[in-house]
Amino acid sequence: MAAIIEEPLYASYYNWITLFKNIETPIGELATNIAGDPCFPKYSDSPQEILDYIYSSYLLLAGEHSSILETFQYSWLLYKFEIGEAIYRNGRIQYADSKKI
Repeated sequence: MAAIIEEPLYASYYNWITLFKNIETPIGELATNIAGDPCFPKYSDSPQEILDYIYSSYLLLAGEHSSILETFQYSWLLYKFEIGEAIYRNGRIQYADSKKI
């Protein structure tokens, strides 16, 4: 019998964010766009690479550039919190390792 290797649920930001697709919130709207984009860097763990992609792909279509960027930045921090690389302290979520800021 062959062994089944399971990929962690949150193996990437893409796996995590697409859980929110079709939810009527800014994160849900971003997730829906990402889920429907075959060119999105699905396995990237680089916030800069993803941000650059979002900037070049989605901001050209959107009217409010800053809101998409803010939504990505907030969702990235929530993702890091979910996978244990950010903590809740002093009323906000922040990176657990201050060197990653």
